[in-house]
Amino acid sequence: MKNHVLIIILFCIKSLLVAQGGEPIYNGVKLETDGDWIMFHEPLSFPGNRITGEQLKNILISERTIGLVVLLVVIQFVRIDKTVPEYSSDEDIINIMQPSDEVVALLKSSCYDCHSNEVEYPWYSNVAPISWVVEHHIDEAREHLNFSTWGRYDTKQQLHKLEESFEEMEEGEMPLTGYAKIHGTLSEADRELLEDWFLEASKGN
Repeated sequence: MKNHVLIIILFCIKSLLVAQGGEPIYNGVKLETDGDWIMFHEPLSFPGNRITGEQLKNILISERTIGLVVLLVVIQFVRIDKTVPEYSSDEDIINIMQPSDEVVALLKSSCYDCHSNEVEYPWYSNVAPISWVVEHHIDEAREHLNFSTWGRYDTKQQLHKLEESFEEMEEGEMPLTGYAKIHGTLSEADRELLEDWFLEASKGN
């Protein structure tokens, strides 16, 4: 589906370079395509008409504006997959490791929107192309670490992922800056509490 829409989008973008009033020609030769680009030369002529470079510029600006609006509408039909993968709550890190209520709240608010199967999609996840970025981030995050399927990791993997989580938080890499700006940053006390929990848990405590 996405490939088909992208082909349509590419066609629309190419079409933006063709002004209204007929099929553009140059010295009686139709415009030629070179890869993803349409090549043309000035002066540009239309059957029975001749336009200046400035007029062409104004037409193209108008065409591009309309085209961009159409393009934005078309891509809204490319919806992201919000299907929840199958899993058991018994596999969740919270049920397995039984952290404190404070840590549970921080995991839910700062980690689970990407690193779990309990994603609460924000309103902008319904607006393309932003939705595509959201989907990509979640897919990558789940692939690297999924707290909802914690029980599927062996002990060595669990300890390594806990250590990685601590290091990424300590280095300020998690939560992602973009996510924090929209959903709120962790206070120093909350960040320290979550870092300490990851660190202690990574030691097998």
